[in-house]
Amino acid sequence: MADRPDSDVVEYSSPKPGSRMATWVKIVIIAGICSAIALSVGAVVLLMKARVRIATAKLMSTVAQISNLKVALETFESDNGRYPTQAEGLKAMVHAPPGLPDWHRLLDDVPKDAWGNDFRYLLPGKKHLAGYDLTSAGPDGKFGTPDDIER
Repeated sequence: MADRPDSDVVEYSSPKPGSRMATWVKIVIIAGICSAIALSVGAVVLLMKARVRIATAKLMSTVAQISNLKVALETFESDNGRYPTQAEGLKAMVHAPPGLPDWHRLLDDVPKDAWGNDFRYLLPGKKHLAGYDLTSAGPDGKFGTPDDIER
């Protein structure tokens, strides 16, 4: 092959500052960075919304369970003339306590709240002295904290 003259060789160099090419390169880089930030923020917002929905669903589920337990406790009291004793607890609606001829099963099993914790049944109640207190420990799993859910 014949040697080419040096005038035919094209050399690539970085865009010169202030040139249109340098401006477009900066715009593309900035747009890419902004897109990455926007995607990250969007993902965090979606994750936070999902967590709020899950927390709300767990709260509503626990409130519904408390309502169901209240109906079962009122039915127990109507059928047997009394609420389950403190010692019998909520299990009295699953297994017959001795001495109750009109007892019938009201629950298949004693439910747990949406966070997997047992409900607390107190008779007599501390807040409802003429009846009972029924409480979920809430998300933190500890009774006596602000997130407790009570009847």
